[in-house]
Formats: sequence, structure tokens, C-alpha cells
Amino acid sequence: MDWFQRAPSEPFSIVMALWILDEFTRDNRPTRLVPESHLLTRPLPKTMQAPENHHPDEKVIVAQAGSVLVFNGHLWHSGTRNRANLPRRVLQIQFVARESIRTTDPLRNVPERLPPAAQHLLGFSPASVR
Repeated sequence: MDWFQRAPSEPFSIVMALWILDEFTRDNRPTRLVPESHLLTRPLPKTMQAPENHHPDEKVIVAQAGSVLVFNGHLWHSGTRNRANLPRRVLQIQFVARESIRTTDPLRNVPERLPPAAQHLLGFSPASVR
């Protein structure tokens, strides 16, 4: 998960997008997802988090280079062990709900030179920029 645990009554706060730059094959052991894990109220056991371990419900993503995978960031996901020694580059982007941005986030130090529209998109008003 790329977000803190949430209560069942709280909304989901993050969407992930993976731009797949190199083909994801079963040999280079790409990203895995555990369906419906975003609905859990507690994290999966640590034993499931190691790249060589497997969750019984996990799905390994096989996709061509140039594909984009979009999923709920509360969904449990991880990379797996690359046994082919081939590249499996991916560009990972997180989209976080504006109301979920915390003041302790590193983005708090947004440069003042950004226009007000860009500051708004990042979840900051000009008054909150240092």
C-alpha cells in the first residue's frame, strides 16, 4: 500500500499509475497486485511483503512496453524478484486527493515562483507556500 491504513468509512485517497517502459514478462517478475486488498482494514502480514513470497490471490502483471496500469493506491502491490536479469523499468506516478495532503509532506516547500494555478493543483494556496 502506498497510503496509511484507513477506516472503512474513510474515502480512498490515492490512485497509482505505472507507465511500463520495458515489457513485463513472467521471467522478469514484474509488479504483483492482490485484488480486493484495498478493502482490508489491516495490512497484509509482513511475510507476504518479501519479493520471493507469494500471496494466494496475487496477480502478476504481464504487459507490453508502453502499457499503463492504473489502480487504487490502497491496493496491496509490490515488485517481485527479477530472475531474468532483464530491465523492467517503470515510471510510477501517484495521484493524491488534494484534501488528503498533509502539512508534513515534502511538497510543503513548493517554490514561490510557481504560478497560483500550479500551486492549487499541488494542493497549496499561495499563503501556505514558504
